[in-house]
Amino acid sequence: MATILVADDNEDMQLVIQLAVEKMGHSVVLANDGTTALSVCLNGGVDVALLDVTMPGLEGPEVVAEVRRHPERRSLPILLISAMSGFDDIERGLRAGADDYITKPFQTFELHRRVERMVWLGEQLEAPDERGAMRRNAMSALSKLLPRRD
Repeated sequence: MATILVADDNEDMQLVIQLAVEKMGHSVVLANDGTTALSVCLNGGVDVALLDVTMPGLEGPEVVAEVRRHPERRSLPILLISAMSGFDDIERGLRAGADDYITKPFQTFELHRRVERMVWLGEQLEAPDERGAMRRNAMSALSKLLPRRD
């Protein structure tokens, strides 16, 4: 069982994600804004972070970038969640250091898979070089799927 941060300023979405994660057997810590999410991430009380991209205070990618600057929390698995599904939006999140990105609306089974992958990632991949390679591979695959806006 992992402890998972669910950070979203939309209370309905926060509840949907919370219930799905708890149904998987994990415990949940909630945050309503990016500043609180960053504090929770840096304090070390969570194993995985699920962050909305657009939140008051700090946005999800800003939280990710700040977490990645702290060596003791750099390997925290982070999944960004957003209604923004364009190439530039997803690329921004991955470039900030997110491990994955899921778009709203999502299917519950897809959220389950992504959360379990984040939990596994936290258990298996502590080496920053491996994590960086995974992000680069995800961005490469993404660039083949989505046309770039110029």
